[in-house]
Parts: sequence; structure tokens; C-alpha cells
Amino acid sequence: MEFRNITIKGDNNTFNKSIFSKDFNQDENGYTWLNPKAIKLVDSKYTSFEMSWDPIPGAESYVLLLVDYDANKIFGFPFLHWSVANISTTTLEASANLNNKEIVQGLNSSVPKMNDNQKGIYYEVLPSGYRSASFDDSIGFYPMLSREKPHMFLLTIIGVSSKEIDIDPGFFLGDLSLKIQKYIVGVHYKSFWFKGN
Repeated sequence: MEFRNITIKGDNNTFNKSIFSKDFNQDENGYTWLNPKAIKLVDSKYTSFEMSWDPIPGAESYVLLLVDYDANKIFGFPFLHWSVANISTTTLEASANLNNKEIVQGLNSSVPKMNDNQKGIYYEVLPSGYRSASFDDSIGFYPMLSREKPHMFLLTIIGVSSKEIDIDPGFFLGDLSLKIQKYIVGVHYKSFWFKGN
């Protein structure tokens, strides 16, 4: 087995400074908050929010990961809200999860248990209220709905040197990570807070 060292270009000067959204607001302490009105319910589906980022040198496409690490305090592990591959631009419009047919969306953490009739995971550990009804329902954007206390989220944009990663919709995060390993050329991070209405 061959191991490769991958150097991620970036430092504290770019953390929180390379990803943008008209739905981000900064408070008096310098913390970024996502406007709750950016997440809308349309025909029983929630919409993703608009965002853009600085180009990453050498990137031919981008991967997006949106994770709630504060969910660790509730479930004992972070909650993956959205994973996207094959983003060809440095922007995603609002409702890209519903309208952008060029991107490939993976499973969020709401994926249900596998059974004889559907794909899924082996063991369910989430309470039933957080699980999707079917495997297909857990593909794409899972809304941030934290209402009791604010949660901090981490939005990660990964630049890859391939125009297209060969991966199907409904991919698991581990499978995506394996596919992009040798193509990663840089990463942007943005932490933000969210509290629903």
C-alpha cells in the first residue's frame, strides 16, 4: 500500500474569509450568523442557502460539506447536513439542492436503516424524528432547524483537480473522501452560527 502526503494550502488568514453569502450577518463580537429566513420550505422540501467562495488555485471543480459539530452535544457525534460533489463554479444559488441538476448530492445524516426494500445504514442511532422515511429522502440538504440553542456549523469547500468525480447521487461521505483524496488542491472553511425561529 502506498501512502501519500497531501499538503492543504491555507492558513488562519483564510479561515472564515473565503466563503460568502448574502445571508450571512456578523454580530458585534465578530461571529457570523446565517439568517433563518435563508432556509425556506417549498413544497415540503427545504431550500439550501446562496453562497460563493474564492477560487482555489488548481481546482477544476469543488466539493461542499456542511456539518453541525454542536450536534455532538445532543447525539454524541456531528450531523452531516449536506455533501455535494462536481460543483463546476464558485457559486451555488439559493435552492441549488432542488434546482441545480449539474451537482451530485450525497446522503446526509438522516439516512434510515437498511431493510429488504431499501438501501441504508446497518444501525440507526438517531432518534426517529431526525431520520428520513426513505434512503432517497436522505439525499441532499437537511435543513438547520436548531431552535432551543444556537448551533455552530462548519461549511467546507474542497477544491479538486478533476472536472468530474465519478460518483453517483446518494453517496456516503467515506466513499466521496476516498474518490477525491488524490485530487485535493486546497480547502476553504467558514464557521457560522444558526438559530431557527
